[in-house]
Amino acid sequence: MTSNRLEQQYLKLLNHFGETSVSVTLQELSDYLFCTKRHTRNLLIKMQESGWIDWQGEFGRGKRSTLTLLSNKNQLLSKKAENLIDKGRFNEAIDLLGSDKHLVAPLLRSKLGFSINPDNQVLRVPYYRTMYNLYPGTPLRRSERHLIRQIFSGLTRLKEEIGEVEGDLAHHWRQISPSIWRFYIRPAVQFHDGRPLTCNDIVTSLNRARKLALFAHIEQINIIGLHCVEFELSAEDDNFPQLLATASALILPANHDEIEHFARSPIGTGPYQVIQNDERRLCLKAFDSYFGFRALLDQVDILMWPNLTHQSDGAAEDTKLSLSSTEANATWLSSSLSDKEYIAGVASDLTGGPSDLFEEMFLEQGGYFLLCDSQSDKWQQPESRAWLQQILNPYSISQELNPAIRYLWVPATSLLPNWCHRIAPIHSASPFRAQHQTL
Repeated sequence: MTSNRLEQQYLKLLNHFGETSVSVTLQELSDYLFCTKRHTRNLLIKMQESGWIDWQGEFGRGKRSTLTLLSNKNQLLSKKAENLIDKGRFNEAIDLLGSDKHLVAPLLRSKLGFSINPDNQVLRVPYYRTMYNLYPGTPLRRSERHLIRQIFSGLTRLKEEIGEVEGDLAHHWRQISPSIWRFYIRPAVQFHDGRPLTCNDIVTSLNRARKLALFAHIEQINIIGLHCVEFELSAEDDNFPQLLATASALILPANHDEIEHFARSPIGTGPYQVIQNDERRLCLKAFDSYFGFRALLDQVDILMWPNLTHQSDGAAEDTKLSLSSTEANATWLSSSLSDKEYIAGVASDLTGGPSDLFEEMFLEQGGYFLLCDSQSDKWQQPESRAWLQQILNPYSISQELNPAIRYLWVPATSLLPNWCHRIAPIHSASPFRAQHQTL
């Protein structure tokens, strides 16, 4: 008999007797369940082994036994959902409890933290939004920037403990001339789908990065042998290995633009591979064929569920803040990719949606800001900087936005919306003579 069938039989007893102790004979139970006494006895044994009932049987004709039903319907569903979560089947567990949402958060919260199973070590952490964009070279938030470094590898990487650059996909490099660098690639490196890394993947990835300003001085990338690539720069750059350690220089498969949903479920060569990424769970699993030291954690589960990090009773769980969806969307959009993608309706494939609770969005509150290059002739004078500040006034810019998204943006008067700096009044003067319209 399947477990679902056993549950149905238990629910029949629960609907008939309720959560109480009753005096009953085996024959009465058999009649009610429409099965033989022998089969009823087997059912009672399985239910007792599952912890659903307490059965005190009495032997002899006409003897009445004591049956106590220990689990109500919610407890039964929670137990089944818990077993599904232990097997990594999160979506099935949440769908099972879908009509009883107040059961989901306590159950998921009980599964957070570090756990050691017979087969693996799992870390489960909560998060307040989805992370659909794990695509290097695109605008990313802090959390995504950290995760892509676990999924992808670069030619080099920064050793955070000492702040120095070290080899990653490249085991060695040398500067041939002031503007030529040669990197030697590790052999037998594999992508998460089993395909071997080639120099063509490296050239394709870094040619893509050349479109960014920081990499614009790369004139040409040449393949030198089976495991060697050479960079020709337009200007001397002694910090070129450090530049290749940035997130935009991570190496992707050469055909990544042909892989469906690559931004959400990317394929890299890093220590972790993406197993699942949807509106409820991001699952990262240690990549056994990783070229470096294997990850200590076998699996990392990031669970997306509103208010999962806060302890609360059932009543508070259902309480919603009195905030319009406009304000919640404004906080979300202020850190998503771009206006054009939002208007085109593609942002849902690249970024997380707004949280159900507005206060949670303050976990990553921030704004855009601009720093002037003090070494530039145009920005050395305070008057020029004051002119730029006047031109880039957020309230003025908001009037130029598309009306479809104008109401979603929150202007920041300083580095953070709730900060306020006093700036001494100063006369403004443009550093450009006849180029105001080209800014």
